[in-house]
Amino acid sequence: MGKGNAIRHAAWRLFALAALGFFAMTTLSSFSGGTARAEGISGYVEYTYGRLRSYTEDPVGGVSTKTATDSFTQRYSLNLDRRLYPNLSVSTGGLFERDLAKLETATQDIGTATNRIRPFLNLRLKSPLYQAEGGYDRNEQKVASTGAPPVTDVQENYFGTLGWYPDGFPRTMFRYFRTETYDKARRFRDATDDRYQLVSEYRPAQPLFLKYTGTYEDQRNRLERNETQTYTHEGRVNYGDRFFRNRMDFSSDYTVVYQLVDITASGAGEIGFPVSPLAALSGVTDTPADVTLAPAPRLIDGLFTPIDQINIGIPASPFDTSTRNMGLDFGIDTTVNALLVWVNRDLPSGIAAAYSWEIYTSTDNRTWTLRQTVPAAAFGPFQQRFEIRFNDVTARYVKAVTRPLPRTVPVPPDFPDPSDIRVTELQALLRRPAADVAGKTSATSHRYTLGTRVKLLEAYPVYYELSYFLAKSGTSPVRYDLSNGVSAASNFGRIFSASARVAREDGRQPQGRRVAYVYTASLAATPLDTLRSSLVFSGRNERIEDATNDTYSALLFNTAQLYQGVDVNLGVGKSYQKAESGRKTDGTQISAGLTLVPHTTTTINVSYSGVTSRISGGDQPGETTDTTRTGDISVTVNPLPSVYLFGAYHIERKTGQPNVDSFNYALNWSPFPDGTLHFNFNYNETIRTEDNERTRTITPSARWNIARGSYLDLTYQDLKADSLAGNTRNEVASANLRIAF
Repeated sequence: MGKGNAIRHAAWRLFALAALGFFAMTTLSSFSGGTARAEGISGYVEYTYGRLRSYTEDPVGGVSTKTATDSFTQRYSLNLDRRLYPNLSVSTGGLFERDLAKLETATQDIGTATNRIRPFLNLRLKSPLYQAEGGYDRNEQKVASTGAPPVTDVQENYFGTLGWYPDGFPRTMFRYFRTETYDKARRFRDATDDRYQLVSEYRPAQPLFLKYTGTYEDQRNRLERNETQTYTHEGRVNYGDRFFRNRMDFSSDYTVVYQLVDITASGAGEIGFPVSPLAALSGVTDTPADVTLAPAPRLIDGLFTPIDQINIGIPASPFDTSTRNMGLDFGIDTTVNALLVWVNRDLPSGIAAAYSWEIYTSTDNRTWTLRQTVPAAAFGPFQQRFEIRFNDVTARYVKAVTRPLPRTVPVPPDFPDPSDIRVTELQALLRRPAADVAGKTSATSHRYTLGTRVKLLEAYPVYYELSYFLAKSGTSPVRYDLSNGVSAASNFGRIFSASARVAREDGRQPQGRRVAYVYTASLAATPLDTLRSSLVFSGRNERIEDATNDTYSALLFNTAQLYQGVDVNLGVGKSYQKAESGRKTDGTQISAGLTLVPHTTTTINVSYSGVTSRISGGDQPGETTDTTRTGDISVTVNPLPSVYLFGAYHIERKTGQPNVDSFNYALNWSPFPDGTLHFNFNYNETIRTEDNERTRTITPSARWNIARGSYLDLTYQDLKADSLAGNTRNEVASANLRIAF
């Protein structure tokens, strides 16, 4: 019997055993009255069987390949949460996972067995005055493949915290973390990281906040024979209050950081220095070289929570191929050569390898320069992150750019929801050979911000605004920004409203002294509840030493509801930019949209966007004109609650690029929406004329909700993609049984 047949037979046997186990557990629960649940015992048993068949054909060379993968995964989880005493609780448990897979190609068969064990134990003592917590967890993974010796990787984590929170006095917490990462043979990795941290916070008065953080970290790599000891002291003073009957807002923040790094190196290897940014940025765009990214503070908050706006999974729309941009603002020119992009899930190797990355730098967060393309970045193990390595770049702004996961990438059956791969954190590193940076180095950085807003007139909303920012790091020159501005806003009766702001900015950049005048004005009119118009003008005149940059823009936008179920919008804009090189860019943009709801079951959306840019002067010979025209029309029909129909047409015309016409059709049928047994049928087809690409996906599925937390999923997916570059067909069948208790 072949190994693939053995996997299938083992799968069906274990499915039968799981069903018997589920019957036994539910029977025992009915007699015990749910005692296990009351004691805080929970867990699940899960079995997943998958069969993937992939066919690819190169129409030019006539070469075709066929691969087949059979996999069977078992997961067993058991957790115990119990309160031992009123203030003492314990949480313990573990997960065991075994994955059997066989890959068959025309030339070889590769079998892989992966075992994962993840036990954990946490103890917590908590009261209003103090808190103590300690724990341990272990992540052990053993991989054995055909023709290769088995490898066992282990990561062990220990942690302990002790907090003291007296009312009216400083709140203090001590933390300890230890991480050991190694393979059992100690041949490929053997590293230990110990970190001690003391945090004290004090608010002697409501407007004043004081904080001190002291950290000692000892990183040892035994195989490469190097050690890094880092001492960090950070102090922060923050003050914020209101004055003069709340007419004046004032805030000020000062942070000083001293860091000492002691590196001992007697072997090879590298040392990665974390580089702290001032701010994070993100954006989704078709033009990564010409975009202003928006602030994204959650990218560097250290919480590692998924960010909805930065999803690199399979997009909902087949027309969505825009780049995902993740950037950092260091405040001053800073050298980095690695970015760590953390995501919310552990990715299989085939999915992680499908991403390519581009590294851009900028001086102003408006114009970006491509510095390097990274075809693939290392992912994991144990840590859910990409490590993007590239040559040294020195700039104030650095960003990583990638595209969402293509629909044609084979997705393993046990990897649910490939549309949900969201970025959680972005970190920067400067890696150097350990031998080159051995010894002691120290640096002190200062950062100060001040902001105030004063209402000048009692009866009218006229404000004076002042902001100041200063940064000094090590031996780098001081960078500061000072802004003085006046703003006003007013309503003229029921219909009209207006606002305006003018400001002068002074600062010092690495290129020299900077002076800028910034002004904006807007006028809005709402003659009817169903009609609104707004006109916005903005301008910026900037000089850095002898170089000037001027930018102006005006935008008129209108929205109206002509009738019930008929909504329209129209926008017209004009922009002008003159760079320090003498290069001039005149831009014109127009956008229009129409939404029709002729029936409660039908929605029609029509949109158009056009952008024209004329570039001349500077290093530009003559004048060039670039245009981009896009149009979309989509129809959604829900004739029945269980039937969803969708059709869309997308057209795109860009100067110097092939015409793009795309069609998308989708059908979703979900009969029997109520009850415990659900069926679903999905059909999706996309046609792109650019490369004669046609992608069709058929996905029938069924789900039986056996009991609360227990279910059986059966899914089949047939994906076929034909284009000038080649033909691909992926067939995936999977069965997933989960029994929870």
